[in-house]
Amino acid sequence: MSVYRSDVIMASDGEVARVLKGHDALKLSAITAGFARSLGQTVHPDPLPEEEAHAVVCGKKTKGTQRALAKQARWVQALEG
Repeated sequence: MSVYRSDVIMASDGEVARVLKGHDALKLSAITAGFARSLGQTVHPDPLPEEEAHAVVCGKKTKGTQRALAKQARWVQALEG
């Protein structure tokens, strides 16, 4: 699962919306790495040439894990407006 690290974004320009440039139909939600880890997932930095904050969440995502991630996710309000 592809994710973006908020600590890296905030340490640079703080513009969360930058990760959606070129992806107008997508929205952004947030979970913590700690929550992902509590579900048996691992979180690894995976910087891309165009986005240093990119990371991946690895591990088997059973239906139960998928539901838990979805239930915990919160919309990132910084993108509105």
